[in-house]
Amino acid sequence: MLKHVFIVFCAAVFLAGQTLAFELSTTERTSLTKRLTDFQDAMRFETYSDLVFMMPMKFSKTLASSAGVSVAGLSIAVQQQMKAVFSQAELEMFEFDEKNMVVGQSETQRSYALIPTKTVIKYSNNSEETNSTTLAFVEGDRWSLISIDTAPEAELLRELYPDLANIEFPETTVKILDQTR
Repeated sequence: MLKHVFIVFCAAVFLAGQTLAFELSTTERTSLTKRLTDFQDAMRFETYSDLVFMMPMKFSKTLASSAGVSVAGLSIAVQQQMKAVFSQAELEMFEFDEKNMVVGQSETQRSYALIPTKTVIKYSNNSEETNSTTLAFVEGDRWSLISIDTAPEAELLRELYPDLANIEFPETTVKILDQTR
């Protein structure tokens, strides 16, 4: 009996080690880095409409449908909204922390990464730092990127991509960096 318990224990440790040891292939890592760079460029060069096409397609289609527009229409709306926001604020920093990303595979062998993301936005009298997590996952032949900050967003993601349902998202934090009186 003790021998069987030991064998089961060793198998569990081995399987846990296999899960923890998952690494992206060189091709996956390179294409993910390219996708993250494209996203950062869209933020830096204010081509916000491109962001919709970097989101998971099922997510984009669902959001567009609920707004009564096409995905292209959603893209135009995002461009307009982001321009309006940044007409009253300045994006001081937007960065992905690839060195601290956590990678894995879903139950269907879909590769994904949880990437710490920092955004600093300067308003007229203070700056706000948001630390969130961007979920990147392979969808078809490309990486899709999405930040899940609210429970409804997480529920929609789980509904549209059931194989990603077990991913736990760290809490998003927001803090004021400085305040001018």
